[in-house]
Amino acid sequence: MSISVADLVRYAEVGNPHDMTWRGWSGKDLGRFSPDGRYLAVVVRGGDPDRNMNESWILVYDLAVDSRSPRAREVARFTAATRYEPIGLVRWLADSRTLVFAGTRDRSVSQIYRVGVEGGPPFALTRFHEQLLWFAASADGARLIVNFRDLRAVGLSDCLGTVCRITDRYLPYLDENATEDSAGRLAVIDVVSGAESNAEAIEARDPDLDHCDIDVSLAPDGRFALQLCQLKRERIPTAWASYRAPPRLAGCVQEQNPHCVRRGFLRDLSTGKFRRVTDAPLLLFSLSVDPVWIDGGRFVILPAALEDLTADADEDAARRGHLAVLLLDPETGHVTRIGRLASDVTRATGARWDAATNTIIVEHDGLGARTQAFRRRGVLWIEVPVPTEQPTRTLALRQNLNMRPRLVLRDPRTQRETVLLDPNPWLDTRRLGRVEAVTWPVASGVWKGSLYYPPGYEPGRRYPLVIQTHGVKPGVFSLQGYSRNFPGQALTAKGVFVLQVGEDVFGQSGTPEEFPLTQAGYEAAVDYLNARGLIDPTKVGLIGWSWSGPAISFLVTHSNYAFAAAAFTDAGVHGLYGYMTESAPRAVEGEFGGPPMGSALKGWLERSPVFSLQRVRTPFLIWQAGWPGYSWDWNVGLRRAGVPVEYWYLKDGTHEVFTAEHRLVTNQRLVDWFRFWLKDEEDTDPAKSEQNARWRSFRDQQRALLGKPRPALLDWTSTPLNDPK
Repeated sequence: MSISVADLVRYAEVGNPHDMTWRGWSGKDLGRFSPDGRYLAVVVRGGDPDRNMNESWILVYDLAVDSRSPRAREVARFTAATRYEPIGLVRWLADSRTLVFAGTRDRSVSQIYRVGVEGGPPFALTRFHEQLLWFAASADGARLIVNFRDLRAVGLSDCLGTVCRITDRYLPYLDENATEDSAGRLAVIDVVSGAESNAEAIEARDPDLDHCDIDVSLAPDGRFALQLCQLKRERIPTAWASYRAPPRLAGCVQEQNPHCVRRGFLRDLSTGKFRRVTDAPLLLFSLSVDPVWIDGGRFVILPAALEDLTADADEDAARRGHLAVLLLDPETGHVTRIGRLASDVTRATGARWDAATNTIIVEHDGLGARTQAFRRRGVLWIEVPVPTEQPTRTLALRQNLNMRPRLVLRDPRTQRETVLLDPNPWLDTRRLGRVEAVTWPVASGVWKGSLYYPPGYEPGRRYPLVIQTHGVKPGVFSLQGYSRNFPGQALTAKGVFVLQVGEDVFGQSGTPEEFPLTQAGYEAAVDYLNARGLIDPTKVGLIGWSWSGPAISFLVTHSNYAFAAAAFTDAGVHGLYGYMTESAPRAVEGEFGGPPMGSALKGWLERSPVFSLQRVRTPFLIWQAGWPGYSWDWNVGLRRAGVPVEYWYLKDGTHEVFTAEHRLVTNQRLVDWFRFWLKDEEDTDPAKSEQNARWRSFRDQQRALLGKPRPALLDWTSTPLNDPK
């Protein structure tokens, strides 16, 4: 039996226990060890295609009972049909025997549950009527801090009655029916009494702020919390561009990019008051490591941060050029520098506190020593040699391109690996296409990809090809490819080669060279597989997702290669409409040489695909999630040009498809679409009779289109006219 679209939903993965959205389906964090190291909690996530449900369950391993072959106990299992994980945000309490987590059932909003390692029905700690986005718990579980989803418009804050001033906010955010996950009400809950109080919105008091982030770092004793907030573009201090560490910061400030930097605030949850951490920027791309609370919550350490500038020129030169490890006293707001990181460090990659020796160990991305340690002696901190640590057990996925993942526990002392979990033994009953790691040359270097063969491949026979874009994960097993937006093996089961491409533009991202380089890479992929005698070059399809959408749109407008079909799966096209509605992002301007005005308009007219739609000869299937405007100019333009196009909208969808219903519908339609255009095949399911009839009319439309000569690319000029005298 070959892989079906339903099997793509059924496939289970070891999930990231930190998240509860589409981003957390899988991740580097494969489980959570209890504070005493005895227990291991693993979240497994799959789906039930028969009920249109996602499914998650928690397995707890007692590593002290039988470390050679620990057995799992299932302590919780939830199924849900919402855009949130059935189980997420899993945390151990300090007793090492209790887990708390966010659980979602059916179509209800998520609640917070508690369950013990011995199992039994999970106990609901909350009865929310709003959807929670994130929560944290004190070490004893007695206090919770919860952030709820805000469905209200977030862009119309400057209003006089019903009259509101609109600035440069992203247009979809002005829609009162927007479904973006934006932080709403922040609440503090006393679990014992059930009392709930709202924490004041910091952005309501500080005019410099746009919004505050969803996640909040809570002290173990539950009194203080650290929250990061994004500034409004026009309120980003220009003085921040004087910092040299990391080099990326200056560009962010000059571009007024609010996504790079944050301000930090310390909240006192007992009094409701809050204070700014520092006047220096906190770097979002340097904050991949959580703050470290020590002494039970008495202090909090920022492993990689910038310091405030002073009036001392020599001191400020050092502060501008180094990230520092900072100690914050939430009681007083006092900030102490523990030590400075090496000058080439741009972010911390790990941080841990050794309470026995009062030492903070910071791992980072420096080119030299990648770990630094600082020890507290009284009120002073000194840098010390990195202590030799006892090796600890780690988790890993044993897998390759053709071997499904097994979760293994590694003992560094004995080098022994114990297989804990095979989430998908049923795959033994399915026929999978072989996957091959491939490379092919392009003018500027080498591109990489994963080539999925059709099951039962016959050497010498040429097959259709579908190129899946956006990236490649070397050595990682996947039924779908890079993401759930691709059908992968479900498409190979219909007799089609699938190439998952890892694009490389060799440092030219965001420049006018980016799209021509991606065009050359895709064309070289077709030439490579054609030269190997594997594919029919007249039957090639394309799927663009997210940032690869503009690259695919450039390919079908500017390439002389013929592509038989294409699809956008929640992708943009970098057209004029999208540029305007997204508040004129400067990253898009870089691809065309400037904003669409003056002499830079020439670059837009020549390179923006939406100005060359008259050259498209490729039928397009498009679906968008969240807001249907991203590809609207592409949809309207293709219709006007007589190109077959079908546009679908996923109500309450996510950028990477998440719900079982959305995954079933979108991936099945992709399989049907490419079978129709690449193999002249239709699904005989009576329920698809209307779809088949509609697509047959598309075929007639396509024949008429191909009967017309393809217009040439236009060379635009931007010669200034002399002003009349």
